[in-house]
Amino acid sequence: MARRRSDAQPLLRYATVHEHAPIYRAIMELFTEAAAGYASRLRVEDVHAALVARLAEYDESDLPSVAEVAQRLKQLFDWGNLTQDNDTSRATNLDRYGAVAYVYDLTTGGEAAQDALVALEDGLRRVGGLQAVALRQMEELVGRLAELVGSDQPDGDEVYVC
Repeated sequence: MARRRSDAQPLLRYATVHEHAPIYRAIMELFTEAAAGYASRLRVEDVHAALVARLAEYDESDLPSVAEVAQRLKQLFDWGNLTQDNDTSRATNLDRYGAVAYVYDLTTGGEAAQDALVALEDGLRRVGGLQAVALRQMEELVGRLAELVGSDQPDGDEVYVC
């Protein structure tokens, strides 16, 4: 029986990898959206252009370069989130055919990892939303109670109901 290594499934590393996690998350969201549209094979330049469009509200110094996007895609490939295939579609001659260029696609594991993170975020958002509603209701009740107690002749029954 093969012994399982504790780091054998690194599919979720991109979500927790220090300061680059937001870029990795944005890249994985791009691939998930592309896969939903049946156009998931993306080149480095395609991913870079989509990231620049998506992250346009940030300072330009925060935007990754094409080379940095290529590094992030390679890392996602190494973790098993993406496949990496030679991009021969732009080869117009034999010299270009040998040039190293890749297209990337979402793996089944990468899609599952992205789905798990989306489900986690949705669950946390629901819990936070419920807590926010409960806090608003408590604030309203305390405010009403303060009004009742602060009045000249507080109604004991109404104070008790609050």
